[in-house]
Amino acid sequence: MERILHPHSLATDQLLQRFRPVYHFDKSEGVRLADLGVYAAEGRIEERNAVTGVLVDMPQKRLTRAVYFSFFGKDAGLPCLCGLAGVGGHDLDLEAVAVDFTDDDQVVAVAYLPHGSAEHFRITDRADLSVVLGGRRNRPEVYASRGKHAHYPCPGTVVRAFGFASDHCDPMPAEDVAMTMATDAMVSAKNIGGLRPGLYRRALDDMSQLPVLRLGQVKTWRAHKL
Repeated sequence: MERILHPHSLATDQLLQRFRPVYHFDKSEGVRLADLGVYAAEGRIEERNAVTGVLVDMPQKRLTRAVYFSFFGKDAGLPCLCGLAGVGGHDLDLEAVAVDFTDDDQVVAVAYLPHGSAEHFRITDRADLSVVLGGRRNRPEVYASRGKHAHYPCPGTVVRAFGFASDHCDPMPAEDVAMTMATDAMVSAKNIGGLRPGLYRRALDDMSQLPVLRLGQVKTWRAHKL
């Protein structure tokens, strides 16, 4: 049975640090990363250039999953939709990427989880994984879209909903984003303030059922879907 490994462990921290993603944020992004731990404990938004990590043991699959949550105080909405800015914006935004790896640290899948579950996908092709890992051993590239912060493995425009809700990710240099392990309280909480569901349910989702994409498909696979 899949289970979340105890967060307060040196071994857990070392694994989470080993697979920590390399983040790229749009040059026009106005909302920065915030501290999920502070929000969980005190209910306030405090900017901090860090993500929150959770480690999941999957013994039946002989894999371990490292899940990294990016928290923002708000989703600023789409940069421009039919001439209107900020469409679809809302308070609080939690994005995630997950890395599945073997006992010998071989990455076998990276799941990107933009928007709702219908748009989540995995990269599993070995050639594509070598690109996603960017020459940095086991650290996947993450490009966050402007305003919505949706996570993707490559820069450029991801066409969505016939072009009416497309995401744009600038090819900006990587930022040094830290990683903090989730506390027991954060993991066990059904919800974290206004974030529903909490980390436990999100981390234990069956990502093996997500669509598997080649890198060349990422920017267009949702182009003709609402």
